[in-house]
This record gives sequence, structure tokens and C-alpha cells, in this order.
Amino acid sequence: MLYFLGIFCIMTGAFGYGKAYMYRQKSHVLLLYRMESIFRLMQSEITYKKQSLPQACLEIGKRMPEKEGEILTEIGRQAQDGSGRGFREIWKEYWEVYLRDSPLELEERRILLEISQFTGYEDEHIQQEMLERQKERFADIRKRKEDKNREQNKLVMTLSLSAGALLILLLL
Repeated sequence: MLYFLGIFCIMTGAFGYGKAYMYRQKSHVLLLYRMESIFRLMQSEITYKKQSLPQACLEIGKRMPEKEGEILTEIGRQAQDGSGRGFREIWKEYWEVYLRDSPLELEERRILLEISQFTGYEDEHIQQEMLERQKERFADIRKRKEDKNREQNKLVMTLSLSAGALLILLLL
């Protein structure tokens, strides 16, 4: 009886390890999707509501429940408070703090910070093009990551369950 309980515990642990790995990968993809959504929403605010970047940040920040929403709200407030600091500087400052604890990879971090270099602050067409480009870059990375994860998840589950089975054989 205890043998079966031990076998069950080992296989459950191996399965859990594989699922935990898959969850980490999925959460990264969801974060990429949120970043893509930020750029899509900003583009929409600028295109259809004819808002400036700070106004768009404020509006989107109110609608996003995650930490990203808080950051966008603060960026919008600071850019509009008349302190003399520019949107580019504020954007970079807040997102650099966010990225310290973020699982985003180097290329993804660059895309997020690049917006501060190419804002075309007074020209809405440049802003729209820049946001479209950044959104497409995040979408492309997200799609590649999803495809890669699909293949890796199969491999991880196979390896984790195989390792559990091997451990059981070694312990018997």
C-alpha cells in the first residue's frame, strides 16, 4: 500500500513540476499580450479620440486593472502636471522601474522603452505609425513564443513524467 502511495506522490510531483514550468511560460505570453494591448489601446485613443500621448496614458491606465495600468496613469499625470519634464523622460523612468522585476526578455524590454525615443509628440500620424510598429513587434514575438511553448510543453511534460517513472524504478 505504501509503495502505491509513494508512486502516486512521485508522479504527482513530476506532473506538478511540468505544469509549473508551463504556467511560467504561459504567464510570459500573457504579459506580452498585455503589452501588445497597451499599444493597441494607445493607438486607438490617438486615432479616434484625437488625444495626446499623456491623455491616452491616463485613459488607458484607468481601464487596465494590472500594474501596467497604474504605471500608465502615473505617466499621464506626470506628463500633464506642468513640471517641465517631458513625456519621453517620464515614460522611460516609469517603465525602467517596472522592468527591474519583469520577466520580459531584452528584446521585449527594448521595444517597450523605444516608444520614448520615437514619440513624434506633436504629430499624431507619427505616433500612430510608431504605436502600430511596436504593437506588431510585440504580436510577432508573442506568436513566436506561443509556437515555441506549444512544442516545449509537450517535451517538458514527457521529460518530467519520464523522470518520475525513472525515479520510481530506481527506488523499487
